[in-house]
Amino acid sequence: MTRKFVGVTVDHDKVDDLCLAVGLVEGVEIVHVTDARKKKGAIKPKGGVHSPQSAHDPRAVWMYNERGAIVLDTKATLKKLGLTVGQVMRMTTKLGTLENSVKRSLRTKRAFERARRNNETAIQFRKEAA
Repeated sequence: MTRKFVGVTVDHDKVDDLCLAVGLVEGVEIVHVTDARKKKGAIKPKGGVHSPQSAHDPRAVWMYNERGAIVLDTKATLKKLGLTVGQVMRMTTKLGTLENSVKRSLRTKRAFERARRNNETAIQFRKEAA
C-alpha cells in the first residue's frame, strides 16, 4: 500500500469538524497540526512597471496602495537615500536607477493630484454657472 501526505488548510474553529470527518474514513490518520504561516520578509514587486535594477535595490521601500498593488513608498525611499523631493527632482538621473523610479513616481503623483484638482474646480465652475 502506498501512502500520500496531504496538506489541508482549515479555519481554526473548524479543526474539530475536520478531525471528526477524517476519523470516519478507514486507514486515514492526522499526522501533524500546526498554525498557518504568514508571509515573512520585505515586500518586493514581481516586475512590470519598475526596472529590475530599482526593484531589487536594497534602498527601495515598497508598500501596498489602496488597490492592493505593490508601489514604491517615495517618502521612506527618499529618507533612505538621504535626499529631499527638491534634490531628486533637480538631479539628472540615469534610466533604470532607483532615483529615476522615485522621480517618475513623484511626477506621476503630482500630475494625478493636479488633474484631480482641475477636475474638481471644473465641476464647481459648472455648478456655479448653472
